[in-house]
Amino acid sequence: MKAKYKISSTKKSKHGKKITKKVLEKQAEKINNSEDAIPFILDNNYNIPPIGKMVSAELVEDGEEDYTLEVMIEFYDGEKRIENREEDLYRLVNKNDKRPYIRMFENEDNNIFTVYYDYSSFSETDLKEIMDKSKQIGNARIYGNKSVIPAPVTIFSIGSLKHLGYKIEGASFEKLHGDISEELLEGIKKLIPEIIKKVNSDNEKPAFMFKTDDNIQLEFVIQLDDYTQIENSLKNIQNCIDKAEDYLKDYDIDTIQFRIDESHPEWYFNYLIDTDGEIVCKKETLKKITGMMREVGRKKSR
Repeated sequence: MKAKYKISSTKKSKHGKKITKKVLEKQAEKINNSEDAIPFILDNNYNIPPIGKMVSAELVEDGEEDYTLEVMIEFYDGEKRIENREEDLYRLVNKNDKRPYIRMFENEDNNIFTVYYDYSSFSETDLKEIMDKSKQIGNARIYGNKSVIPAPVTIFSIGSLKHLGYKIEGASFEKLHGDISEELLEGIKKLIPEIIKKVNSDNEKPAFMFKTDDNIQLEFVIQLDDYTQIENSLKNIQNCIDKAEDYLKDYDIDTIQFRIDESHPEWYFNYLIDTDGEIVCKKETLKKITGMMREVGRKKSR
C-alpha cells in the first residue's frame, strides 16, 4: 500500500522555526536519488521502527508564498508470525522494495559522540546553552521539530560499541571491559542531568537513545529521569548483547533496538530491522506500527 503524505513546509512551525524552500528541495532530491531507502518515521517517534519507506518526493505550492514537501510512502505489504522461535514475534514484509534503510544520526568527526536534539525539547535559551555545552565535549546537531507525545528523544551517536565495553566480530560479540569508556561516561555525566532538568516533557519522562555504528547498529533507549539509573542501565547491557547474538543466528540484522523504562525496569527487545528493510518485532510493537499506518492513511494528502 502507498500513500502521499505532507512531511514538511516552509510555513513557520508552532515552535517559531521556518524551513526554506532550498532546504525542502535538498530533502526531496535526497529522497528521490537515494540508493538506500529513506525511513518514514511519523512525528520523529523513535520508540517504534519506520512504518514505511519514502520512495519519492516533490514540492507543491501551498498558498501564494509557501511550499510543502509531499512524499510517497510505501508501507509494508503484510505481517507474518514467526513460527520457529519461543517468543511471539512477527515480521513486517516488503515484497517489492528490498532496499536497506539508510542509517541516520552518524557520529561526526570522530568525536566521543554527536548529540542530536529536537527543537521542541527545550526553550530556545536552554537549547542554545545545552548545545554549547555539548560542543565542548563532542558535537551537537538538531534533528527535528516534534510537537506531539511521546516525549522527544535525545540521541547520543557514540560511534562504536567499544564505548560500552564490547566489540562485534562477524556474528558474535566480544566483551572488552564490560563498562562505559571513561570519555563517554564523563560526557554523559556533564550533559544528561542538565537535559533532564531543562527538557520540556509534560506527559512522559525524557528519553535517551545511545546508538552505535558498527556493522550492526545497536540502539539502547532509556526513558528515565534519574541519572544514576541511566548510568547503571548502560553499564548492564549484557542481556541485550546476548539477545542480539541469539537473533544474529536467524536474521541478517542491520539495526536492533532495546528499551528500558519505568514500566519495564529491565532491558527488553523492542524491534530489529534486517538488511532488506523488513521489521521483526513483538506483538505490542506491531500494534503500534499498524496503528500509525492507519493514522497516516487517514491523514494522507488528497
